[in-house]
Amino acid sequence: MSTSKTRHLYHARVVARDEFYTTDDACTKEFSHYDFTGMRVICPCDDPEHSRIYRWFRDRYHELGLAGLVACGYRADGTGADGRYDLFGGSARHGIIGRYDGRTERIGDMDGSGDMFAPETVALMDHADIVVTNPPFSLFRALLTLTRLHTPHFLLLMPDAAMCYTQVTDMVRDGKARVGYSYSKRFYNPATGAVEHIAGAHWLTDLPVERAPFTADGDPDAVFDTYDGTDVIDVPRARLIPAGYTGLMGVPVTFLPFCDNTHWRLVSSPNLPGNIVPLLGGHPPFKRIFVQRVA
Repeated sequence: MSTSKTRHLYHARVVARDEFYTTDDACTKEFSHYDFTGMRVICPCDDPEHSRIYRWFRDRYHELGLAGLVACGYRADGTGADGRYDLFGGSARHGIIGRYDGRTERIGDMDGSGDMFAPETVALMDHADIVVTNPPFSLFRALLTLTRLHTPHFLLLMPDAAMCYTQVTDMVRDGKARVGYSYSKRFYNPATGAVEHIAGAHWLTDLPVERAPFTADGDPDAVFDTYDGTDVIDVPRARLIPAGYTGLMGVPVTFLPFCDNTHWRLVSSPNLPGNIVPLLGGHPPFKRIFVQRVA
C-alpha cells in the first residue's frame, strides 16, 4: 500500500482535534534539563513556520551547541481560516521543510507531502542524532517505533494514555527509556489561536533523566488488599506505599516516572509476572504497573 494511502487510513481514524502545538514554556521546562551538544536535531511533525519546538532550538542553536536542525511539516490540500495547513484534511501536497545551521535558515517545499512516515522524512531521520517532537497523539506508537529504527535518540511528547502502552512500559522496564521531567496540559490550538487545557502529556526519552527518587513513607503497618491467589499487595496511591516494604506491589501508572532501576524497578505491566491477570475479589483493578523497591 502506498505511503499516502496508508497515511489517509491513519487519519480516517483520527479526529481533527489531534493536532496541538507545544507552548514555549513547556519546551523550556523540559528541554533545559538535557545536553544537546553536538547533536543534529530533527522535528519530523513540525511545520517550521509555526512549531514552538523548532523555534526553541533555532533560537538557542549556539547556546546548545547543536550541529544541525531540521523540521518537516505535512501539508494537506487546503488551508484553514488562519492560513495554516490542516494536518488531517484533504489530499497531500508538497510538505514544508526548515533547515538551520546556526547562520542561515532555509524554508521551502519538500519533494513529497512531509508525511512523517514517508521515505523522504525517514531519510532525514537517518542523518539525525535525535528526534524531538510533539506528534499527533493517535500516531505516537507508530512514530516511537519508527524513531527507534532510524535515529539514535528520541524525546517525544506522549499522551497520558501511552504510559499504559506495553511498548512504553517494556522500554522503561528494560532501561531503554525514561519518563521526562515535566508534565504538559496546556497547548496552543491552531483552530482557535488560543492556549487551551488539553488532556495531559509527559515526555518520553532515552536521554539521561536525573530525578529525585521517590521516598515511600506510608504506614508500615497498613493493610492492603492482595491480588487473587498471590501475596502481591495493591497500593491505590503512591503516597500510601509503606515505608521499608520490599515486596512486589501494584501501583497506579502515574508512578512510572520514578521507575529508574536504581531505586524502583518496574517488574511487569499490565499483568503480574507470568502474565497473570491481576484481580481483586474477582474484578480487575484500575490500570496498574507492578513495581518493587531496589534493595
